[in-house]
Amino acid sequence: MAAKIKREEMEMILWQLPMLKIDKRINITFQAYVKNARKDPDNIYVMFCKFFLDSLVKKGIIENDGQKQIGDILLKAPIIGEEKFVITLS
Repeated sequence: MAAKIKREEMEMILWQLPMLKIDKRINITFQAYVKNARKDPDNIYVMFCKFFLDSLVKKGIIENDGQKQIGDILLKAPIIGEEKFVITLS
């Protein structure tokens, strides 16, 4: 079941990623917009963060998702609004 969820989530992420190559260490900021405050922030971000990093590797944007490629990961407090994620790479 978990493998199916990962596959489906990564498919949704992959089609939204641009075609680019990043050869330097990146910092990532995640901002979630949620419909209400019922979910704990860790439940909102943890699996999405993994799926997103795995998608960056699968699409060839980064070579690996290890410490040489990924610097800081910032999970901002969720904001009530239309459900979406805004991800910034720097």
